[in-house]
Amino acid sequence: MKIEKKRERELAERQGSARKTIIQGAWLLLSITAAFFLFRYLDQSGILTMRYLRTQLSLPAAVPEAVIMGIAILAFVIVSQFVLTLGFFFGSPQGRRKPGRGDMYSTNRDLDDRGY
Repeated sequence: MKIEKKRERELAERQGSARKTIIQGAWLLLSITAAFFLFRYLDQSGILTMRYLRTQLSLPAAVPEAVIMGIAILAFVIVSQFVLTLGFFFGSPQGRRKPGRGDMYSTNRDLDDRGY
């Protein structure tokens, strides 16, 4: 009986994870798209050219520009995912709750010896 209650509680906790995964996937695609167009704009306007990046990173001429663009996009995506994580911590009740501190409105219910 206790194992069934625990399993039901774990399933209830995982129930909202599909929505979070969809949001993170959409944010990831949006970040990649935004980074691509941002770095293309910066390269075409002459603000941040591929030649400048190649010189600053000491890359040889054999490295194609697509690889440099990919590295720049990856760096931008990592930063944007970090911003999303900070937004979760500050914006959602689960992110603001301090672990290990019980309160009256806890979402994790403790089971007593009888299993309920």
